[in-house]
Amino acid sequence: MTTKIQRWGNSLGVRIPQEMARALGLREAGVVSLSIKGDSLVISRPKKPSYTLAELLKKFDSKKQHELVDWGADVGAEVVEW
Repeated sequence: MTTKIQRWGNSLGVRIPQEMARALGLREAGVVSLSIKGDSLVISRPKKPSYTLAELLKKFDSKKQHELVDWGADVGAEVVEW
């Protein structure tokens, strides 16, 4: 399938046909990733980042950890058994 490149303000834009957008799960105001491979422009959905616990805790500074807060006795169905 071919389509025209159009000027949108100071940029160029390409319209994605509805059938293709639907097949790929793309929506208005959705985010896509652009890359160049050889002489091709590749439009793809960005990959969701995945983190390990070690990566998330790498920048943890125990000196900045706040004190525990005593909220009083447990009340109602929100009681959690540790």
